Parts: sequence; structure tokens; C-alpha cells
Amino acid sequence: MRKGIGVVLRRGLCPPPLTGLADPKLPTVIRRLLKRMEFATLTPIQLQAIPAILAGGNVVGLSPTGTGKTLAFLLPLLVHIGSQPKLAGSVGPIGLVLVPTRELAAQVERVCIQFSRLFGIRCVSLYVALPRQ
Repeated sequence: MRKGIGVVLRRGLCPPPLTGLADPKLPTVIRRLLKRMEFATLTPIQLQAIPAILAGGNVVGLSPTGTGKTLAFLLPLLVHIGSQPKLAGSVGPIGLVLVPTRELAAQVERVCIQFSRLFGIRCVSLYVALPRQ
């Protein structure tokens, strides 16, 4: 494990990390998506967190800013959403991401919009500004 990076799976055994973009354990839809987006490699947090989340684990990932944590949890979420039957009318949401700040919500929304279009789904952000006490 690299300094400052760690993943803990709280349910069962943690699956082995991916070896890279060509790893057969990486779902084909993600592999194609990342190739289309011209990704050269995955970051250490993504290599470990993606298989753990796809295995249904609760993951706490610690990694410095800019290392790809947002994409590490959004890709498995988008795969899950994409595998669901189409919803009728205005039924939803199928996925929910909770974050503690408006700035982080805006960051997650930007990344989600960029990738969700390729899955044919919609991503929106909702945040509430609480009055100061």
C-alpha cells in the first residue's frame, strides 16, 4: 500500500485490486468507456476501490486530493444503474451520492454528468444551504 492511500472493505474479504485497464475483472462497459475517454491508466485508489464496490462492499477510501476517488465510486454506481431495467416516467432516483459540502457536490456532479451521458442516464445535484447559527 502506498503512503496515504488505503481501502477498507467492511463486509467479507476484499477482492484483489485490478492490475490495470486491461484487467478482465474490470467490466467491459467500464473498459470501453475509459478507452473512449482516452484514459491511459487507473490510479491506485481506483484499482482497489472499483472491484471492492462492484463486489457489494462498503468502502472507505483514503487518498489525497486529485487521485480519482470520485470516479472510483461513480463508475461502479453507473454500472449498477446501467444494468437496471428502464424506469417508467419520473420514477427514481436509482443512485444517490451524499457529500458534506456544496463544493464537493458540484465536483461530483461535474464528473457524473461527464460519464453518465455515455450511459444514457441523467445526473443532477441538490444541495441545501443551512442558515448559520
